[in-house]
Amino acid sequence: MDDNSNQSDRKPGTFQNAQIQYNQPFDAVRFDTPADNDFISKGLGIKFAHYICMPDPLYNVQQGDVRATYDSEDNQQFVDTTRFHRENEFLYIRKGEVYGIFQNNSKDLRAVAAGLYSDSGAMVTLDRYYIGTSDVVKISEDDKLVPCELPTEFFSVNWQKFTHNPTGIDRMQFKVCNVEVLIDNAGVMYLPDVDFKVVDGCIRWLDGANRPGMDSRTGEGRVCSIRYTYKPYFYVKLVPHDIRVRPAMDQLGNITAKAAPVMAVLQADWIYLDRRTANEKDTAAQLTEGDGSNTGPR
Repeated sequence: MDDNSNQSDRKPGTFQNAQIQYNQPFDAVRFDTPADNDFISKGLGIKFAHYICMPDPLYNVQQGDVRATYDSEDNQQFVDTTRFHRENEFLYIRKGEVYGIFQNNSKDLRAVAAGLYSDSGAMVTLDRYYIGTSDVVKISEDDKLVPCELPTEFFSVNWQKFTHNPTGIDRMQFKVCNVEVLIDNAGVMYLPDVDFKVVDGCIRWLDGANRPGMDSRTGEGRVCSIRYTYKPYFYVKLVPHDIRVRPAMDQLGNITAKAAPVMAVLQADWIYLDRRTANEKDTAAQLTEGDGSNTGPR
């Protein structure tokens, strides 16, 4: 049976070549760099707060010291500063807001449950300039990008087990926005605003309300399971298009080299739980006893 719809074997009479007419000289296609930036900033881009990073030198006496703080474990003079914040051996300084376009945004929690790093992340193309300025955006590895759009809806879902802290404050892997389900190892389910409240990203149990309490078999807090939403932060893992220069044509027809938008590969914030701080009131503080004399107060 002859099927004319099947042209994969190139039978004569089943197709017709389309003639391509080329001008002499050839027409040249040039990039329009301002149009690229407009496509990001005025088209499909969303706002990100950009925090640049640099190694944390505070309290270091000599470069390469294993112990960085020496006698300054309780020194909290930099805890509440607005100039920068300290995180995982880095200083982070806010530079400004920039528009960027997500090209993908994936989540993989399988490694988190096993205690390994998460593969959750994204790729983003950033505008060349900070919003409302002519300052060029400079991206490096370990910089932080925080989405500014839809603060009540831009969230991701996480689940985990944790051991209840008898002090009445439980901190999760990430800062909690909303708790969907919380249940302990006795099968008791707990309700937000009835048994606990979400305060500064932590679970704060209400006085006089029901709470997991201690497990008589272990003498420790009960094991609980939680499913919650959090606002993801992104850290720059790789900059595949760092120096991105290409020829472009201006309105007069002159061809010049222009810097194009930068692309970055982002890693979701798996390192949040590893942060240590000397301020026990900080929501990122370790809420259980330290593992040595150099880890600061509880």
